[in-house]
Amino acid sequence: MHRGLDLELKNCNEKLEEKTKYTSDIENNLIAVRKELSQVRTLWKDIVVGSTEQIAALQKQLDALVQKLSNSRQIALQKQLDDLAQELNNSTQTECKAVDLVFLLDGSFTVSSTEFTLIKKFVWDIITRYNNSAIQFAAAQFSHKIQTIFTFKDYKESTAKEKLDEEEQMEKLSNTYRAIHHALVNLFNYGRSGADPESKKVLVIITDGVPTDYDAYGVLKQCDDQGIFRIIVGVSILSSRLVTRLASDPKDENSFLIGSYRNLDGLLDKLQTKISSGLTGVC
Repeated sequence: MHRGLDLELKNCNEKLEEKTKYTSDIENNLIAVRKELSQVRTLWKDIVVGSTEQIAALQKQLDALVQKLSNSRQIALQKQLDDLAQELNNSTQTECKAVDLVFLLDGSFTVSSTEFTLIKKFVWDIITRYNNSAIQFAAAQFSHKIQTIFTFKDYKESTAKEKLDEEEQMEKLSNTYRAIHHALVNLFNYGRSGADPESKKVLVIITDGVPTDYDAYGVLKQCDDQGIFRIIVGVSILSSRLVTRLASDPKDENSFLIGSYRNLDGLLDKLQTKISSGLTGVC
């Protein structure tokens, strides 16, 4: 990405040098004409009658060179402005191309099989809304263990939907912190997952229970240090404080608490707005 920009800047500099040389040549000609015109005027009394025509011709040539020089400078300035505009546009497009989003799905025993199906549908509905956007997706299920459902590479290769549909619920514990650690190690920061190391990052955790583990790896701090924007969707949570603490600050604004998994569809618009507002460059 930087190599391409360097090449473009090099080409622009070469063209600017050509313009500068062209302008310099005109200015040198202008100096010569002015000098000759001055000599003609000084020797006015000693020159034959045709000197009047000569002076007029030189004046015309001088005016033409002045106009040409002016036009050349305008062209050079316009070229520089065009180059800056193109560079800004390329920079903006670059910002739009790199967003990695990971879903963490609660597959613990407190979630029924019907509810787990609703979670998977909700995840795919969000993905569908961003189908032609700058975001690429990955997902993992967490319970007593954590397993990747599909990677960013799977998403780019159009195999994510099939893998999500085939994912079976584990129906045990809710090791939420281990799940976040898994997302960091095996998805966000793992080249083979298809992650972009230069990307902006967002993590969406969907759960209906408080974590059954603790933050042994300091994963929340790691997320903050890496600038990972975290959104929590809590369902039927008795102790909301233990869930909202997983979200990015301000935690209340980045947490969505609902009474039932059947209410997930009602969150689609709000969650889409929250994802977009949390990431500059989503397009």
